[in-house]
Amino acid sequence: LGVRFAQLLHPHGIPTEPSAPQPVVPASASEQVALYELRFTLPGGQNVDHMHSLSPDEGVPSYQASGVQPLSLWRDGGPDRIPLYRCFNGGGINHFLSTDAHCGGFQQEALMGYLNAAGGQPLYRCFSAALQDHRVVVDDPGVCAATGYHVEGILGYVP
Repeated sequence: LGVRFAQLLHPHGIPTEPSAPQPVVPASASEQVALYELRFTLPGGQNVDHMHSLSPDEGVPSYQASGVQPLSLWRDGGPDRIPLYRCFNGGGINHFLSTDAHCGGFQQEALMGYLNAAGGQPLYRCFSAALQDHRVVVDDPGVCAATGYHVEGILGYVP
């Protein structure tokens, strides 16, 4: 994974020194939105795809809420915030979250909100080669291994 993956997850980098003045963030930028984990399964119960949405009803009846507590994201960008996009790999059924607006060459479906560049709980992106599926977990990367996924890296930090 190394440097290439870090660039994919953090295309803007995390500044270590003060940079150009940041724009004034409007009061609405302090608002947070909920990001829901939805799951598409086959009739036999095999998980096929995790998809994240700002609505728990998107994709119903094919996608159902997974029961995982929704994540909080910032509604608007601002200093030290990283955009989080929902991406789609049409070569299979695979939605995933990325901080790369180009989704590593795959299709960008939506800007979901913004993560902190630092401070807060880490948001890990995980992948299952067997299922060709991505998911994210907050704070505990062990959840990935326990469900047959491996950690690809930290996308940012949940406020």
